[in-house]
Amino acid sequence: MIAAAMILAAGYATRLRPLSDEIPKACLPVLGRPLVHHLFDWLGRWGVQDVAVNLHHLPDAVRRAVTAYDGRPFRFRFSEEQGPILLTAGALAPLRGCFTGGGTFLLVNAKIITTIDLAPALAAHRAAGSLATMILTPNRRRDPFTHVRLDADGCIGGYVPFAEADGRVDPLLAFTGIHLLEPRVLDFIPDGQPFDTIRHLYPALAAAGHPVRGFVADGDWLEFSTPGRYLRNSLELLRAGGLDNWTTWNVMLDPAARVREAVFGEHVIVDAGAAVARSLLLGRNSVSAGATVEDCIVAPGVDVPPGAWRRALLAYGTGRPAGPTMELMAHPLDAAADPGTGADGPAGG
Repeated sequence: MIAAAMILAAGYATRLRPLSDEIPKACLPVLGRPLVHHLFDWLGRWGVQDVAVNLHHLPDAVRRAVTAYDGRPFRFRFSEEQGPILLTAGALAPLRGCFTGGGTFLLVNAKIITTIDLAPALAAHRAAGSLATMILTPNRRRDPFTHVRLDADGCIGGYVPFAEADGRVDPLLAFTGIHLLEPRVLDFIPDGQPFDTIRHLYPALAAAGHPVRGFVADGDWLEFSTPGRYLRNSLELLRAGGLDNWTTWNVMLDPAARVREAVFGEHVIVDAGAAVARSLLLGRNSVSAGATVEDCIVAPGVDVPPGAWRRALLAYGTGRPAGPTMELMAHPLDAAADPGTGADGPAGG
């Protein structure tokens, strides 16, 4: 149904720091698999065969994760952006050959998991003769995403900050980070310079008489751009699978430990007398007797000492040498209001 897709995986994922200093967003472990593998599962349902991926931050890690996918046999192409990141539309320029001459293709942010049904959106996109359609979803959780306003004819009418839209607009609509595009949009994208879909490409299309449409789609949509959403979404997937805990290889949970609704990466030890609940331990961790870890993300390599740790991202500080003197930092999980429109905002996303 759709032959090709572009995955945006170059960004620094600054709102996920300090996790994203070592783990690019596309590689975040979600129930034992890189985040981008869940996205590939969805692409396969729509007949995608060719997948292009842009790289910049930690490019080797992203490349390894992408090529390790063992589902549908995609043909992968990579574009490593050596200079400034080319943003969401500029990323297409070095890969024009993947899309020129073909049909409708997808542009998708790497930080989502979704079951959205594209068939009605694709039918509406083609019936309208649109060059670009943004896939929207009702913001039922009232996450602080910018609201996307639709005109009566289904075209994008503007963007309203969450603080202004909340309580005044029903339904709130968030952009999913999924675009349906026609190859003709490539004619509007310059080579070798940062160019954003919403700030640059879409105004250029509208000025040329090609208004961008929006389509409110059915299906689940999870976005992983902050530690708080990473934790919440991972636990939702755990519960949806009917599981109490998720363990991978070499996880040792003492029978006298209290463990509930937790996801464990490789090489994790939880001692007797420790308690772990509603938390992600990303690997190479130990939780000592007397430690209580609730609603936390524990970064790779962190050993949790006795004490109560709640609603935090636990990671070592960067200002001290490795070893027993490293300082354990508890970073708040909850981010401030999201400056963008869902997964790809007016500021570039």
